[in-house]
Order: sequence, then structure tokens, then C-alpha cells
Amino acid sequence: MLAVNAADLTINWINGTSLIELEQSFDGLRAGVLRDMYRTLVGHLTGFADIVVGIIVASDVGELPAEYAWVIKERGLLFRTVRRVRQITRSIARGVPEDLLWLADLEDANHRFLCRRPEIIACSKRDLCTLEQIVDPGRKTDLIEALREARSDLERWKLIRAGAIKYRVERTERRKASHARRLPKECDDTVTNFYARRGVPFEESLEHCFKAVAIKIVDRDDASKKGKSFPDFVIELNGRLVVVECKSSEGASDISLGDATDVFKKQESTISTRSHW
Repeated sequence: MLAVNAADLTINWINGTSLIELEQSFDGLRAGVLRDMYRTLVGHLTGFADIVVGIIVASDVGELPAEYAWVIKERGLLFRTVRRVRQITRSIARGVPEDLLWLADLEDANHRFLCRRPEIIACSKRDLCTLEQIVDPGRKTDLIEALREARSDLERWKLIRAGAIKYRVERTERRKASHARRLPKECDDTVTNFYARRGVPFEESLEHCFKAVAIKIVDRDDASKKGKSFPDFVIELNGRLVVVECKSSEGASDISLGDATDVFKKQESTISTRSHW
């Protein structure tokens, strides 16, 4: 029963319940006891993840006995387990749901965390959960109301939004580095071009990527379709046609609403010309 209650208190903590409310769950329960329990749990989970990584590494260099041969076969499962454990650990440490960890990671120019837990939970209540929602100019009022509920300086919305834009740029760089690390050396130019090019050159890079992973290009925009509002690509996935329209911007600039919704107009054009394929 103690383990069940502890798990319940931890889940509620991750989901945003305040320490004051959690204290009221049981007579004599205090915030200090809860914080100590969460710190202990974080330590156990971190240790477990490190042990699993150690097993994988030891297996890679042939330092494990024969009864650990299964580790080689289950590398994918073990790595996914490590990732999940570490994500859960971060949620417990910060006291926020997993989909809001990115918001908890926002930093200011001095590398200090930008958002307090009450601010993050207040954003969640207003469906400000994704990076795109935080930087959306149309959601400024919601962000300010979240800060009001958290009893924060309302002008902090500018700092949080600036931090989110900075995080978006850094996220792109992290993804680029991850692709370069995971793909073979001969793919270095492909990765560089995909992230560096804009406009038509980017479309050419994307076409190369489609072909590299054997995605069938049914049709694409070219000079013969000029003025016909045709999408950049029509590809086939699992027997279905998918319209792909490319829009790119420089630096941290956003894609305009008109450009972002242009794909719908292109889709209508695709449907009208489908009989010619």
C-alpha cells in the first residue's frame, strides 16, 4: 500500500498538482517528505538507466559472459527503455508532464531556467504546450493570463517567447547533429544540404531524401505546371497519395499564415488533375 500511495503521489506531482494539495492527501504528510521521496526516486531511476547503459557498453566490447548474449539482440529495446526512464526522471525532477519538459528547459542569457513550475502548469491549462503555441503572436493573451495565474511579472511573456525562439533554433541544430551522427559518413552532404538550403534548392534536397528512402514521387511541380498552383510534391505512402508543399525561412523567422495554409489550395489543384495520372 505504501508503494501504491507513493506512485500515486508521484503521478499527481508530475501532472502538476501543487505540494500544498499533495500534503493534504494524508494526515501528517509534509512537503519535505515529498521532496525527499522524489529526490530518492530520481536517484534510483538514474542509477537504473546508468546500469542498463553500462550493460550495453560492456556487451559491445565483449566483457560480458555468455548468459548476457541477449543484450546484443535487445539493444533497441534497452536503448528505448533508457530513454523512457530518463524522460520520466526529468519529469519527476521538474514536476511537470513530459510534453512540457521543453518549456522547463528554456534558459535565459545567463543559462538560468526561465520558467517556474507554476508558470509551466498554468500554460498547460491554457493549452500552451508546444513551442509553436508559445511563439504564436495570436496566443500572447493566453501566455499573459498564464503568468497572471502563476503570480508572475506579466512582462515576462517577452522573455519566455524569446527563450522559446532561441530554443527552436537550437532544436534544429540538435536534430541536424543527430542525423549526422546516426547516418553513414556518405550522407554528410545530404544532411548539410537539407538543413542549409532554402527555396528550390531545398526542394531538390528533399527529392534526394525521398529517393534515398525509397519513397515514390508520383508527380512534382515543374516549369510545365507554372501558374497552375501545383504542389511541390505528390508522393505515395502506403498506397495513398500525399501532397507535400515546401516553405522555408531564414534564421528564426516564422512562415506566414498564408504560406503555411497554401498546401490546402495545392491539394485541391492535385485532386482536379488526378485523372491525368
